[in-house]
This record gives sequence, C-alpha cells and structure tokens, in this order.
Amino acid sequence: MDIPADLRQLCFALNEFGLPRAIGHATEKRLLLWNETFAQQARLTEAELKEAEVELSLQLARESVTSRELALIPFALKIPGLQKTFLGHTVKRDDDYLLMMLDLTPGDILLRYFWQGRALGQEEEKQRLARVIHDSFSPHLLAAFFLIHGIEEHLEKRYPGEAKQLAKVAELLNETIQTLATEVSSSDPGTRPGE
Repeated sequence: MDIPADLRQLCFALNEFGLPRAIGHATEKRLLLWNETFAQQARLTEAELKEAEVELSLQLARESVTSRELALIPFALKIPGLQKTFLGHTVKRDDDYLLMMLDLTPGDILLRYFWQGRALGQEEEKQRLARVIHDSFSPHLLAAFFLIHGIEEHLEKRYPGEAKQLAKVAELLNETIQTLATEVSSSDPGTRPGE
C-alpha cells in the first residue's frame, strides 16, 4: 500500500521530538509504518508490529464529536500470539489512513524530557534573577552603603556608640553586596536567553 508522502514525512518528523507515531489504515486494520519512538514505546519488534491488528472504537469517537472537526478516535492495537494490547488515539483521514499515537509514554522518556526542561528552566530563572538583581537592586544597595558610610563618619565625633552600630550595618550591607556581585558575575547577567 502506497502511503501518502505527507503522512510518511509527518510520522518521521515527529520522531525527532520523541513523539511515538504510526500510520495505519482503517479498512486494512493494520499498521503500515511507524517511527522509532513508537516501536521503542511499545517494546515490539518489527515483525510484531507488522502483525499487529488495529481495532477502532468508532462508537466512542461519534459520542465525543461536538463539531465537524477531526476527532480523536480510540483504538486498540493487538498483537497475535502475545497477550499484549496497546491503547491509543488516532485521527482518521477521508482516505482511511490513520495517524496513530499510543496513550502511554514510558517513564524513562517522560523523566528525561522533564529533567531536561527543569534544568533549562532553572538556568533561565537564575539568569533572570541575576538580571533583576544587577539592574534593580545593586545600584540601590550600593547607594545605601555610601549613605550609611557618610552618616557613620558624622556620628563618630558626637555619638561613637551609634556610629559603631551603624558600622556593623554597613558591614552587613557590604557583605550582601559582595555576595550578590559574586552571584551575578557567575550568572553572566549581560547575556540574555536567545542572544
């Protein structure tokens, strides 16, 4: 059976994103083509996938359709000789070709993408916070430090006890500024995502 080029390309293009897809045919009730992710997720050999039987649940699809748009049709993929049944959803085209997806994604694939996204998100958030600190807080903290230092010099002559307390405040503020400066420089705030 000659699979339309657009479906063939779509099936393999989706593999690049880790999306398990297969092409089937409604009247043939079998798989015609699948991407590598589909085979890995199903944990089936090429021979088993070739023998797989596709059962569509058209009744469930009719009940869920609320408009004339394409509806996801539930399907079951059964492997003769094995006690395995896979569930998924498909979109059926007018020419009876099916773009099929399995419902279950193995934990290792989900976790891999989750942790990759989480690491990327953490780095972007760190850079964003570094920019906020650098652009918003650092100038104000530095100005406050210089003001405190100036007030401390005036208090030293008349109120040495209060000047000593203010010196401690200035010291804490200076430590905070130094810590922020170190964090900001290690995050490279001048580089924005996408630059």
